Amino acid sequence: MIPLLLVDDDPDMLDLMQLAFKDAGNFDVTACSDARDAVEVLKQRSIAVVISDYRMPIMSGGVFVREARATGYDGLFIIYSGRGKDP
Repeated sequence: MIPLLLVDDDPDMLDLMQLAFKDAGNFDVTACSDARDAVEVLKQRSIAVVISDYRMPIMSGGVFVREARATGYDGLFIIYSGRGKDP
């Protein structure tokens, strides 16, 4: 099983991704709706891959990556945005 951490402040998107990865099999999925909680997960668990939204209200995906790296996490990050360009 590949330990996977999903991070998104949109509960519908988080639920959808959880279902997709659980259905795909071979993934041990942990989900967080707040990047601060995700940093704590990375301190406590061995995670191979983090998939995170970029635009989150409390801590952006970019800040999240820096915070996670500062804790010593050196795994793979996949950052995405569900929004198009800002006007």
